[in-house]
Amino acid sequence: MKHPAALFMAFLTACCLLMSACTPPARLAITSKSAPPTTVYVVRHAEKELGSAPGLTEQGTARAEFYADFFAPTEITAVYSTPTRRTIETGTPLAKSKDQEVREYANALEFDTFSRQLLATHAGETIFIVGHSNTVPLLVNNLSGSKEHTDVPHDEYRRLYQIIVQADGTASVRLFEVP
Repeated sequence: MKHPAALFMAFLTACCLLMSACTPPARLAITSKSAPPTTVYVVRHAEKELGSAPGLTEQGTARAEFYADFFAPTEITAVYSTPTRRTIETGTPLAKSKDQEVREYANALEFDTFSRQLLATHAGETIFIVGHSNTVPLLVNNLSGSKEHTDVPHDEYRRLYQIIVQADGTASVRLFEVP
């Protein structure tokens, strides 16, 4: 007959093995760490003046300031804009509030390549991009893997798109209307 201490140790070992085999998969997923999502906000430039190289109107300047106030509690790691005066002026208050410079991107870019570069460069971060009525949907579609977003009407300035891209590449898009 085996020694009682040896039987007890065998019993404990069997219990531990049985308990570890019965751990539910959901519990394992909760304890594993996954990469944080990348969040991208995309807007059309704010209301613009008339002319060949327009800046912002008074209302447009107020909208640009609104973005700085709205995102005050949010950690924004980069602000991007095309090189036009109206887009730079839209992104500047937010960039300044985050002690950053506005980073320029070419309006005629291959948006699929630019989107991949953004997601690789800013993985797990939150960024803000200012575009145009015809480029905003290109960015939103390329970042989200969608084809459903179309040009922003020329008199529409209230759209704020939020694209959340998970580490596995899946994405969701939310559209907000800002004042």
